[in-house]
Amino acid sequence: MVYAATALPFTIYLLSGYFVTLPHDYEEAAYIDGAGFFTTMIKIIFPMAKPSIITVILFNFLSFW
Repeated sequence: MVYAATALPFTIYLLSGYFVTLPHDYEEAAYIDGAGFFTTMIKIIFPMAKPSIITVILFNFLSFW
C-alpha cells in the first residue's frame, strides 16, 4: 500500500501529461463510427498511449525494486 501511495502522484502526472498530447480527432472519429466510451478507450486510446504506460510501469518497477 505504501509503494502504491508513493507512486500514484508520479503516475498520474506522467499519464495525464501524455493523454493531453494525444489528438482528439481519433476519439471523435470513433464516436462518429458508433463506438462507446469504453470501446474507444480500449481500442483507440490505450494502444496509442502504450509507450507512456510502459514507461510508468518500468519507472515504478525500478523504484520499488
